[in-house]
Amino acid sequence: MSPFEKNLRFFLGTYIGNSSLLFPYNYKREHNQKKIIRASSDLCVEGFQRSGNSFFVMLFRRKNKDVNLAHHMHSAVQVIKAIELQVPVIVLIRKPEDAVASLITWDDTLTIGVALYAYRSFYNKLRDYKSQMVIAPFSEVVSNVGEVIRKVNRRYSTDFIPMDFTEEQLTKIRTNVANRQKNQLASPIPNQEKAQLNAVHKERIMKHRSYQATLKVHDSFLT
Repeated sequence: MSPFEKNLRFFLGTYIGNSSLLFPYNYKREHNQKKIIRASSDLCVEGFQRSGNSFFVMLFRRKNKDVNLAHHMHSAVQVIKAIELQVPVIVLIRKPEDAVASLITWDDTLTIGVALYAYRSFYNKLRDYKSQMVIAPFSEVVSNVGEVIRKVNRRYSTDFIPMDFTEEQLTKIRTNVANRQKNQLASPIPNQEKAQLNAVHKERIMKHRSYQATLKVHDSFLT
Protein backbone atom coordinates (compact mmCIF):
# COMPACT_ATOMS: atom_id res chain seq x y z
CA MET A 1 0.00 0.00 0.00
CA SER A 2 1.41 3.38 -0.99
CA PRO A 3 1.78 6.21 1.57
CA PHE A 4 -1.07 8.07 -0.17
CA GLU A 5 -3.36 5.06 0.08
CA LYS A 6 -2.37 4.49 3.71
CA ASN A 7 -3.15 8.08 4.69
CA LEU A 8 -6.42 8.06 2.76
CA ARG A 9 -7.45 4.82 4.47
CA PHE A 10 -6.54 6.22 7.89
CA PHE A 11 -8.42 9.45 7.17
CA LEU A 12 -11.53 7.58 6.03
CA GLY A 13 -11.37 5.25 9.03
CA THR A 14 -11.24 8.29 11.31
CA TYR A 15 -14.16 9.91 9.48
CA ILE A 16 -16.31 6.79 9.68
CA GLY A 17 -15.46 6.18 13.34
CA ASN A 18 -16.47 9.72 14.28
CA SER A 19 -19.57 9.93 12.08
CA SER A 20 -22.88 8.97 13.67
CA LEU A 21 -24.28 8.34 10.20
CA LEU A 22 -21.48 6.05 9.00
CA PHE A 23 -20.43 4.28 12.21
CA PRO A 24 -23.11 1.50 11.85
CA TYR A 25 -21.08 0.23 8.87
CA ASN A 26 -18.60 -1.11 11.43
CA TYR A 27 -21.16 -3.66 12.69
CA LYS A 28 -20.92 -5.42 9.31
CA ARG A 29 -17.15 -5.92 9.47
CA GLU A 30 -16.21 -9.31 10.86
CA HIS A 31 -13.04 -8.22 12.68
CA ASN A 32 -15.03 -5.67 14.73
CA GLN A 33 -17.49 -8.14 16.21
CA LYS A 34 -15.63 -8.76 19.50
CA LYS A 35 -14.82 -5.11 20.22
CA ILE A 36 -17.75 -3.01 19.03
CA ILE A 37 -20.26 -1.55 21.49
CA ARG A 38 -23.51 -3.44 22.12
CA ALA A 39 -26.30 -3.29 24.68
CA SER A 40 -24.72 -6.35 26.31
CA SER A 41 -21.34 -4.63 26.82
CA ASP A 42 -20.23 -4.21 30.44
CA LEU A 43 -17.60 -1.52 29.84
CA CYS A 44 -16.32 0.64 26.99
CA VAL A 45 -12.65 1.68 26.90
CA GLU A 46 -11.63 4.02 24.09
CA GLY A 47 -8.97 6.56 23.21
CA PHE A 48 -6.92 7.86 20.34
CA GLN A 49 -4.35 5.39 19.04
CA ARG A 50 -1.20 4.90 21.16
CA SER A 51 -2.79 6.39 24.27
CA GLY A 52 -2.40 3.31 26.46
CA ASN A 53 -5.35 1.38 25.02
CA SER A 54 -3.56 -1.98 24.66
CA PHE A 55 -1.72 -1.64 27.97
CA PHE A 56 -4.95 -0.82 29.82
CA VAL A 57 -6.99 -3.60 28.23
CA MET A 58 -4.20 -6.13 28.79
CA LEU A 59 -4.07 -5.38 32.54
CA PHE A 60 -7.85 -5.14 32.85
CA ARG A 61 -8.29 -8.58 31.29
CA ARG A 62 -5.89 -10.12 33.81
CA LYS A 63 -8.24 -9.19 36.65
CA ASN A 64 -11.60 -9.18 34.84
CA LYS A 65 -11.55 -12.09 32.41
CA ASP A 66 -15.29 -12.46 31.86
CA VAL A 67 -16.20 -8.81 31.33
CA ASN A 68 -17.84 -8.01 27.98
CA LEU A 69 -15.53 -5.22 26.87
CA ALA A 70 -15.96 -2.78 23.96
CA HIS A 71 -12.58 -1.36 22.98
CA HIS A 72 -10.00 -0.48 20.34
CA MET A 73 -12.34 1.02 17.75
CA HIS A 74 -10.64 4.42 18.25
CA SER A 75 -14.06 5.87 17.53
CA ALA A 76 -15.81 8.76 19.24
CA VAL A 77 -19.17 7.39 18.15
CA GLN A 78 -18.40 4.12 19.95
CA VAL A 79 -18.16 6.19 23.16
CA ILE A 80 -21.35 8.11 22.42
CA LYS A 81 -23.28 4.90 21.73
CA ALA A 82 -21.99 3.43 24.99
CA ILE A 83 -23.28 6.48 26.85
CA GLU A 84 -26.66 6.16 25.12
CA LEU A 85 -26.79 2.48 26.13
CA GLN A 86 -25.80 3.44 29.72
CA VAL A 87 -22.64 1.36 29.50
CA PRO A 88 -19.79 2.63 31.73
CA VAL A 89 -17.17 4.49 29.70
CA ILE A 90 -13.45 5.18 30.11
CA VAL A 91 -11.80 7.57 27.65
CA LEU A 92 -8.00 7.54 27.60
CA ILE A 93 -6.08 10.66 26.60
CA ARG A 94 -2.39 11.31 26.02
CA LYS A 95 -0.61 14.50 24.97
CA PRO A 96 -0.88 14.78 21.17
CA GLU A 97 2.86 15.06 20.57
CA ASP A 98 3.42 11.79 22.45
CA ALA A 99 0.48 9.85 21.02
CA VAL A 100 1.12 10.95 17.44
CA ALA A 101 4.87 10.38 17.74
CA SER A 102 4.23 6.81 18.89
CA LEU A 103 1.69 6.32 16.09
CA ILE A 104 4.13 7.50 13.41
CA THR A 105 6.91 5.39 14.91
CA TRP A 106 4.57 2.41 14.51
CA ASP A 107 3.67 3.43 10.93
CA ASP A 108 5.92 6.05 9.37
CA THR A 109 3.83 6.26 6.20
CA LEU A 110 1.28 8.35 8.11
CA THR A 111 1.70 12.09 7.85
CA ILE A 112 1.75 14.35 10.89
CA GLY A 113 -1.10 16.45 9.52
CA VAL A 114 -3.45 13.49 9.06
CA ALA A 115 -2.59 12.09 12.49
CA LEU A 116 -3.15 15.42 14.26
CA TYR A 117 -6.44 15.85 12.40
CA ALA A 118 -7.56 12.42 13.63
CA TYR A 119 -6.64 13.33 17.21
CA ARG A 120 -8.67 16.57 17.09
CA SER A 121 -11.59 14.84 15.42
CA PHE A 122 -11.82 12.17 18.12
CA TYR A 123 -11.72 14.44 21.18
CA ASN A 124 -13.71 17.33 19.69
CA LYS A 125 -16.57 14.93 18.95
CA LEU A 126 -16.63 13.93 22.65
CA ARG A 127 -16.31 17.41 24.13
CA ASP A 128 -20.01 17.70 25.05
CA TYR A 129 -20.04 14.25 26.69
CA LYS A 130 -17.16 14.72 29.14
CA SER A 131 -19.43 14.77 32.19
CA GLN A 132 -20.77 11.32 31.28
CA MET A 133 -17.49 9.40 31.24
CA VAL A 134 -14.39 8.65 33.27
CA ILE A 135 -11.41 10.40 31.68
CA ALA A 136 -8.08 8.64 32.20
CA PRO A 137 -4.95 10.67 31.40
CA PHE A 138 -2.04 8.60 30.12
CA SER A 139 0.06 9.50 33.16
CA GLU A 140 -2.51 7.88 35.43
CA VAL A 141 -2.86 4.81 33.22
CA VAL A 142 0.86 4.06 33.43
CA SER A 143 1.37 5.01 37.08
CA ASN A 144 -1.86 4.11 38.91
CA VAL A 145 -4.07 2.11 36.58
CA GLY A 146 -6.03 0.51 39.44
CA GLU A 147 -7.32 3.93 40.49
CA VAL A 148 -8.97 4.36 37.09
CA ILE A 149 -11.15 1.31 37.78
CA ARG A 150 -11.91 2.52 41.30
CA LYS A 151 -13.22 5.76 39.75
CA VAL A 152 -15.40 3.71 37.40
CA ASN A 153 -16.77 1.65 40.30
CA ARG A 154 -17.58 4.77 42.31
CA ARG A 155 -19.22 6.53 39.38
CA TYR A 156 -21.25 3.64 37.98
CA SER A 157 -21.69 1.44 41.09
CA THR A 158 -19.88 -1.38 39.30
CA ASP A 159 -17.66 -4.02 40.86
CA PHE A 160 -14.79 -4.41 38.42
CA ILE A 161 -11.57 -5.61 40.04
CA PRO A 162 -8.91 -2.85 40.10
CA MET A 163 -5.64 -3.74 38.39
CA ASP A 164 -3.37 -3.44 41.40
CA PHE A 165 0.00 -5.01 40.68
CA THR A 166 3.29 -4.76 42.50
CA GLU A 167 6.17 -3.20 40.59
CA GLU A 168 7.74 -6.64 40.40
CA GLN A 169 4.58 -8.06 38.83
CA LEU A 170 4.37 -5.20 36.34
CA THR A 171 8.00 -5.66 35.36
CA LYS A 172 7.36 -9.35 34.72
CA ILE A 173 4.26 -8.54 32.63
CA ARG A 174 6.15 -5.95 30.58
CA THR A 175 9.02 -8.35 29.99
CA ASN A 176 6.71 -11.15 28.87
CA VAL A 177 4.87 -8.85 26.45
CA ALA A 178 8.12 -7.46 25.06
CA ASN A 179 9.51 -10.95 24.50
CA ARG A 180 6.40 -12.03 22.59
CA GLN A 181 6.28 -8.89 20.42
CA LYS A 182 7.84 -9.46 17.00
CA ASN A 183 7.66 -5.80 15.97
CA GLN A 184 9.14 -3.77 18.80
CA LEU A 185 7.93 -0.52 17.20
CA ALA A 186 4.33 -1.70 17.62
CA SER A 187 4.80 -2.86 21.21
CA PRO A 188 2.58 -1.33 23.92
CA ILE A 189 5.61 -1.52 26.19
CA PRO A 190 8.30 1.22 26.10
CA ASN A 191 11.67 0.30 24.65
CA GLN A 192 14.82 2.11 23.58
CA GLU A 193 14.21 1.77 19.85
CA LYS A 194 10.76 3.33 20.15
CA ALA A 195 11.99 6.07 22.45
CA GLN A 196 14.67 7.20 20.00
CA LEU A 197 12.28 7.40 17.06
CA ASN A 198 9.55 9.00 19.17
CA ALA A 199 11.91 11.81 20.15
CA VAL A 200 12.66 12.59 16.49
CA HIS A 201 8.99 12.56 15.50
CA LYS A 202 7.95 14.56 18.55
CA GLU A 203 10.24 17.44 17.57
CA ARG A 204 8.68 17.54 14.09
CA ILE A 205 5.15 17.30 15.47
CA MET A 206 5.58 20.26 17.80
CA LYS A 207 6.69 22.39 14.84
CA HIS A 208 3.70 21.43 12.70
CA ARG A 209 1.25 24.21 11.86
CA SER A 210 -1.71 22.38 13.42
CA TYR A 211 0.05 21.29 16.61
CA GLN A 212 -1.05 24.24 18.78
CA ALA A 213 -4.69 23.77 17.78
CA THR A 214 -4.41 20.08 18.65
CA LEU A 215 -2.78 20.83 22.00
CA LYS A 216 -5.69 23.16 22.84
CA VAL A 217 -8.09 20.27 22.21
CA HIS A 218 -6.09 18.11 24.64
CA ASP A 219 -5.95 20.81 27.32
CA SER A 220 -9.65 21.70 27.04
CA PHE A 221 -10.66 18.04 27.27
CA LEU A 222 -8.90 17.77 30.63
CA THR A 223 -10.49 20.92 32.12
